[in-house]
Amino acid sequence: MIIREPQRFRDEAGFRFSTEPVPPGGLYAFEARHQVGPPMATPLIVVDVMPIARAVAGAIQNARTASRRTAAREEVKHAIEEYCDAQPDRGAGIQMCSISLEIR
Repeated sequence: MIIREPQRFRDEAGFRFSTEPVPPGGLYAFEARHQVGPPMATPLIVVDVMPIARAVAGAIQNARTASRRTAAREEVKHAIEEYCDAQPDRGAGIQMCSISLEIR
């Protein structure tokens, strides 16, 4: 009596024993990328824009801070002027009122 059993590895279509190179990410990832859209070409130049964006955001923040400081100084200067004007003799005996406006 002779028993014959077929060679399963060669008969089944699911196994591929080839020497072809495997695409990056494997065959299934390669096929999925091609189904989603056309393959993307590798760019010649890569520019990281995050440092540029951070620099622009920092410059904008610095400009806003400087503007707020200037506005705050002007507000304080105006409040001192109002206070000194409300005092008798325009605040002649008060040190804060005797300081020049440019120094304030």
